[in-house]
Amino acid sequence: MGDPQPPVFRIEVLCKTYRTGDVEVQALRGVTIDAAWTLRIEHEVGSIAAGKRADFCVLEDDPTEVGAERLKDVRVWGTVQGGRVFPAA
Repeated sequence: MGDPQPPVFRIEVLCKTYRTGDVEVQALRGVTIDAAWTLRIEHEVGSIAAGKRADFCVLEDDPTEVGAERLKDVRVWGTVQGGRVFPAA
């Protein structure tokens, strides 16, 4: 797994970019399904659906309820990759 900092940085940048609408949802889409679409791999990753790779993170906070300014502070409980659970340190 890579460094966890780049996705956090991208969410902050997206939050500063989107000034209207549901900022948190737009930011999360920007680093999930929209990013996968840009890379043309949305049929494999980017959302949770039957037939896709089910690698995902488990968050301790609800990113849609913390507000755009606090998205960077959402805590990660751990990740699931290849069916294995990896709690955060």
